[in-house]
Amino acid sequence: MIEHPYYESLGLKIDERSFRECYINPEPSGTSILQRYPSMNEWVEFRESPKKYPTAEVKNNAVLRYIVAMYDPQSPFKHLDYQTRKNCAAIFAGFKTNQKGDFHAQIQDILNGDIQIVNIMVIRYCAITRGLEWATYKQFERRYYEITLLDPDKKINDIEKDKDVVAKYRDLFLAGDKTPELQKVFYKIVTDEEKELRKLRPEYQEQFFYNKIALSRAEIEKSYKKDNSNEDY
Repeated sequence: MIEHPYYESLGLKIDERSFRECYINPEPSGTSILQRYPSMNEWVEFRESPKKYPTAEVKNNAVLRYIVAMYDPQSPFKHLDYQTRKNCAAIFAGFKTNQKGDFHAQIQDILNGDIQIVNIMVIRYCAITRGLEWATYKQFERRYYEITLLDPDKKINDIEKDKDVVAKYRDLFLAGDKTPELQKVFYKIVTDEEKELRKLRPEYQEQFFYNKIALSRAEIEKSYKKDNSNEDY
C-alpha cells in the first residue's frame, strides 16, 4: 500500500495492483521502468540521457512514473479533477516537497509544462495510449482547416461548433491538460506530422512533383510539342 496523507484525505487506496491496467505498470517503485519495458527505449524521448533535465535532481524514472499516473487512460487517478490528479501523480512519482509541502521549483516547472523534453515525452505517451483520440483529432483538425474554413456558405455558429469538436478531441488526447506550453508542443508535432503526410497524399503529389523536380507543367508540354514537331521531319 502506498500511504500518503494527501491520498488519505481523498479516500484513495493505491497499491501495486492499481496500475496493472495501464499501458506500462510503474510499480513496484525503485525498479527501472525502461529495464522492465525495454520497448520504451525505441522512443528516444524516453531514454536515459546525461543532462536530459535542467537539474540532476530530476530522475528519468520518476518522470515516467508521473506521466503514467497523470496521463494513462487507465490510471487510478483518472476520475479526479485536473489539479488533484496532477498532485496525486506528482506524489506517486516521488517528487520531493519542501517543509511547507510545496514541490521544489524544478518539479513545479515540470507540472507547469515548462520543461520541453517532458512535454515531448507526454505527447509521445499519449499518442501510444490514446491512439483513437489522436487519429480523431487529426481528422477533425484537417477537416476544419481544409473544408470548414474554406466554405463560403458556412455560418459562424457552424464554424464554432466544428472548432469546439477539434478542441474536444485535443483535450481528450491530452487528458484534460491545458497547460499552454504543452499545447504548443502538441500543435507543433501535429503540424510537423501533417507536413510529412502531405508528401504522401495524392492531392499533393502532383504539386510536389512539378515543384521539386524542377519541371513545370508548361515546360513538360513545351518539350512534348518540340519532340512531336521533330517527328514530322
